[in-house]
Parts: sequence; C-alpha cells; structure tokens
Amino acid sequence: MKIEQLISPLDNRYNNKIVDLANNFSESNLNRVRFEIEIEWLIFLCSKGGKNFPALSKAKIKDLQVLKSGFDEKSAKKIKSIESKTNHDVKAVEYYIRDELKKSTSLRKYEHLVHFALTSEDVNSLSYAILMRDALIIYLNSSTNY
Repeated sequence: MKIEQLISPLDNRYNNKIVDLANNFSESNLNRVRFEIEIEWLIFLCSKGGKNFPALSKAKIKDLQVLKSGFDEKSAKKIKSIESKTNHDVKAVEYYIRDELKKSTSLRKYEHLVHFALTSEDVNSLSYAILMRDALIIYLNSSTNY
C-alpha cells in the first residue's frame, strides 16, 4: 500500500499490532459470517419452520454444514464478483449460496428458500454482532498492548 493511500496510523506503524483484528473485520470475513448465517437460517427454516417447509434429513443438514465450513478465499472472490454485478453485498452472498445449492442434486430443491423472510439488515445486524463478539475475544486473548 502506498503511503498516500493510508488512512490512519493503523494502516502503517501499528498494523502488525492489529492484524488479527483487521482480519476479523475484513470484508472477506464479513461475507463468511453472512454466508454462515444464511446457511443456518435455511437449516432452521427446514428443521423448525413447520410443515410449510421441506424437511431436511440428517444427511442434507450435514451437506449444508459441509458447505458452510468450506467457505474459503475462492468463495470470497466469487461473492465479490457477484457483488460487482449486483452492487449489493448481502444479495451477492445470497446468489452465491443459491449457485452452490444448484450444484447439489440433494440440496437443489432448497435453493428458493435462501434468504427467505430475511432482510439484508437482519443478516448484517447479526453479522456485525458476531464480528464484535469475535473481536472482543481476540482483544482479550491478545498479548499485544493496544
């Protein structure tokens, strides 16, 4: 990063002291948390949402958990690519999940329920709360003097 692009000393001389917090608050991590919330919501809807939602077998829940735990740098880049077209961050996460579910013959039929009855604010509020919780844990476990 060029010096003229720095917005605060946190980007320069203090960067090595806050790297874990910076990673926690990164856009990639925010999208990972949004992704996890959306997957958990889908599991909740189909497990506890009542008879109007298609049931999830234990195997399908496991498949969704595997999908959730498989979020990586490639996933984050794909979401950013989708966002460049939608110009909407949460919608990009939603579309990414739908695309992933369409690839699975066992999960394809749940694709229409991604983001069902949620607003972007629902997802963002929970996501930021999780990031703050995790930042507190990082801070409390840190040997670095902030």
